[in-house]
Amino acid sequence: MPESLIEGVPPEHQQILKDIFETSGGGVKGIKQVQKQKEVLLENEQRRNAPKILVDLYPKASEEDQKQLQAAVDGGKTIAEGMKEAGKLREKQRQKKKGDGFRQRALDVVERLLLNDELDDVTGSEDGKDESFIPFGGQKFRGDNESDAIADIKEVGDILTGDNLDIMSGVLSESDISIIRNLAAGGLIRTRSDKRFRADLEELRTKLSNILSEGKSTSNNVFENKDLGLLPEGKGKQGGVLQVDANGNKAMVFPDGTFEEVN
Repeated sequence: MPESLIEGVPPEHQQILKDIFETSGGGVKGIKQVQKQKEVLLENEQRRNAPKILVDLYPKASEEDQKQLQAAVDGGKTIAEGMKEAGKLREKQRQKKKGDGFRQRALDVVERLLLNDELDDVTGSEDGKDESFIPFGGQKFRGDNESDAIADIKEVGDILTGDNLDIMSGVLSESDISIIRNLAAGGLIRTRSDKRFRADLEELRTKLSNILSEGKSTSNNVFENKDLGLLPEGKGKQGGVLQVDANGNKAMVFPDGTFEEVN
């Protein structure tokens, strides 16, 4: 067998390749079978290294995120397809994290507003018209709490923009997003009655608190048996090992170097 066929192959696998070459009758057929087996070995090696690769690629992913990414890799027909799906999933994870940041920030400001004792001094048909209200020496002033309330109302409106709400769709349900969108459009107008303004803030707080339940990965399509694990016996032979090449072709490989294709 040409030595070039086993270049770069770990010593423990070189004999397997040589045996396959011989049992295949050598020549062109033997070369094709060896190349096919090398693809299997590479695929298995990459799968074994997948957890480390994922950590290196996505060091900011949480432990739970990494589990989901690994499940995506395991679910791929090939390691290349699995890594591609993991990349798509990671983008969704980042989007969700960003959306939850917007949600939490808006929720914190809404809760702060509801605790502001002077909220009713900056809302209503009269108080809500002017940002400078307290008359003093012919001028109008706002106290700190009132100014804070006005700034917080503006901040909530700024956070709950259309683009940010779209990002929050990965965290909140579509129905909650729709209600929040409507409230942000009309519920933060300070000239509304004090009672109505506070009621709308309460509704905002409720909807911003409604986080979508985490969907746990249920993928059972892991590749423990494809990574040189023992599988059911082949046609009358013991100790067969299922191996899969980069194209998804399967074959039972036996200790003596022979193999049988699996449909």
